[in-house]
Amino acid sequence: CNPDPLNVDVDKINLELDIERMEHDLFRRDKAFSMSELQNLRMKYGEFFDLYCLRILNLREQSDSLRVMELDLFTSDVDMQGILLKSDSLYGNFDRFAEKFELYFKHHKYHFPEKLTPRIVTMFSAIQYGFIVTDTVLGIALDKYLGKDCIYYPALGFPKFLSDKLTPEHMLIDAMEAWFLSDYPENDIGETMLDKMIHRGKLYYYLDAVAVDAHDTLKIGYSLDQLHWCKQNEYFLWSYFIENELLFSTNFQKYVKFIDDGFTTPGFPEEAPAQLASYVAWQIVRSYMNNNDMSLQDLMNENDANKILKDSKYKPEKNIK
Repeated sequence: CNPDPLNVDVDKINLELDIERMEHDLFRRDKAFSMSELQNLRMKYGEFFDLYCLRILNLREQSDSLRVMELDLFTSDVDMQGILLKSDSLYGNFDRFAEKFELYFKHHKYHFPEKLTPRIVTMFSAIQYGFIVTDTVLGIALDKYLGKDCIYYPALGFPKFLSDKLTPEHMLIDAMEAWFLSDYPENDIGETMLDKMIHRGKLYYYLDAVAVDAHDTLKIGYSLDQLHWCKQNEYFLWSYFIENELLFSTNFQKYVKFIDDGFTTPGFPEEAPAQLASYVAWQIVRSYMNNNDMSLQDLMNENDANKILKDSKYKPEKNIK
């Protein structure tokens, strides 16, 4: 019997998690933004603050006086002040999220002891981006996770399938996904559908390993009904991929509908969610880890998707309805 790589004890893992609330440092003021505040932010957040101004706020290289003026306009904007109020109603007390991140990064440290634990910086991105990730910082834009009923999302044209996943619970999982992808980016993998699938399967298995108390619906972004549909139709999906010779196809347009997010999968029953290939890949990787004695790091180091499929002994059961 192989040891379960998901059943680990992290009680003795020593972890000091640094969480900073940059949106509060920027927005909680009763006077105009000043030069001294700019200097304080640079001192506290270092290069990350300049990266934030450049990539998120789109403030190009300019004099400090102009930057102060732009930051004052941004932070005094009526909509941004409304976002601050909404965010504080959800995240004003960050303790429960800090506890989750501590649990998740303890598991991350268990599986990847040589990798550093990031400094977590919360921020606002004017609802443009979810995360900024550097070598040492995980920046989380809380305004992208104000709840599925947030009035700003439909006004910005966000489809319902997306806004349904912009909740505090999804923020925790998406943050861990962003940190994973900073180490294992999608552009480093092959071009076949199987390559794309196994990369996603590795991601979801990583979430199994670190987000230990999260439901599967949060990891893959499904509703309970959608997850149930996939479980009931897993054999059919696998057969479809094989019969239509999709696994080793390099024609992205041919298989993209099984990889991308969306309302549903075109050409499939209405109940079928998007990302069907990702769901199947998740089960392949789970089977691979159950049938082979290896660590999570070993899984990440194995870049041969075909070998993972072969050694997984994956064989979904046919449901008789």
